[in-house]
Amino acid sequence: MKKITERPIVKILIKILIFALCFYAGIKFVDFIFPLVGFK
Repeated sequence: MKKITERPIVKILIKILIFALCFYAGIKFVDFIFPLVGFK
């Protein structure tokens, strides 16, 4: 294992990146599902 992943700052950045990706995917998912269900 590289020591870079052991730094707290790196772990925080990874968590923020994962959260941002999930948030973005969630918005795209809602935009895709709503028209199918009938919402506008």
